[in-house]
Amino acid sequence: MKKNFKKGFTLSELLVTLTIIGVVAAVSIPQLVLGFQKKQTGSQLSRVVSQIELGCQNLIQYENSKITDGSYINTLSAVPDLSVEKLAPFIGAADTDETVSTSSIKSNAFLTGPLFMQSVFADEITPTEDSNKVVLQFLIDVNGSKTKPNAYGRDIFEFSLTNSCKVVPYGLDTYKTACANGNITDARACSARVVADGWKVTY
Repeated sequence: MKKNFKKGFTLSELLVTLTIIGVVAAVSIPQLVLGFQKKQTGSQLSRVVSQIELGCQNLIQYENSKITDGSYINTLSAVPDLSVEKLAPFIGAADTDETVSTSSIKSNAFLTGPLFMQSVFADEITPTEDSNKVVLQFLIDVNGSKTKPNAYGRDIFEFSLTNSCKVVPYGLDTYKTACANGNITDARACSARVVADGWKVTY
């Protein structure tokens, strides 16, 4: 009687299969990780912007609680000594981060959870399409200044705060060309690109 034997894989066939699996994994896993990081960046940015707007409203309420003459503050323009540092306690700011000193960034940054926020020089404020007056301009680093890449459009985004507590992204009038797919001429404009794309990093 003839016996039927099932033929198994040879060692060379197994090695070829494992090599193919390794190549596919090496190509696909970095893309999956990058996609997750982009999704996380967008959601973190959305969260801190909402946190800043709410904190801004709380700051106005606090300033009003100190008024005894019956007057009332309804915009940030009337808040004395407005600064990122003054806003810090009202947006859940925690520890002071390491100072950063460049030609365009002030020191005295602070953390709010894992998020890093810095003020920038007032003379660098860019006009926006928002009709409200810009009273503060700042940077948000979604993973902190100690974590790379520390680059505009990647983990650092630039915003302005208006006197009505609205956070407006940099580059509203230029993001369609300045932060287009594969053609980023001004990475700061990616702040507006992320907002326009529904808090998603699509570039």
